[in-house]
Amino acid sequence: ALAAGWTPDRAAEWLKGALVAPEEVKAPPPHPDALGPEYSEEALAGEFVAAQAGQFLFVKKWGVWLRWDGARWSEDELEHGTFTIRELCRRKAVVFAAEQLAQGRSPDKAGRVSSARTVLAVERLARVDPQVARRAEIFDSDLYALNTPGGIYNLRDGSLLAHDPAAHCTKITAAAPGGEAPVWQAFLQAA
Repeated sequence: ALAAGWTPDRAAEWLKGALVAPEEVKAPPPHPDALGPEYSEEALAGEFVAAQAGQFLFVKKWGVWLRWDGARWSEDELEHGTFTIRELCRRKAVVFAAEQLAQGRSPDKAGRVSSARTVLAVERLARVDPQVARRAEIFDSDLYALNTPGGIYNLRDGSLLAHDPAAHCTKITAAAPGGEAPVWQAFLQAA
């Protein structure tokens, strides 16, 4: 329903005048405090994700970052991911400062690129990137995959596979299969 006093023809005329063709839309001039798109939190989050692909995952349900340690995904208790983001922001701040100096400008805004606010914002944006965001249900979901220090033991056929981040294992046994086990063998013979 149209508001009082508006007819379909009047609304159509108003819309014609209000709509602007895409080629007529001009980007606003950059804000004087703008750092540039390559230093935006979004760009920094994308750079972190691209550089660290396969090393970090975020599980929203658990509220934690996981880090691949070569054998399993373990909770990033020491916040290596956040530290990596912090290092990225520091490097970008140095580049920004150098660019500003080369253009005869003051590098004062470089500190914003490596501020705690920026680091935390980049980390929050990275969490939702499809390359790192994972559902909790996918971890340790194969009941026939036993992750051991020697690899992933397939309980269906007895094969031993290499550790694989795509297996989404977070748990690992203390020992790998193999070797002599006389007590175990004696128990099996008695059973």
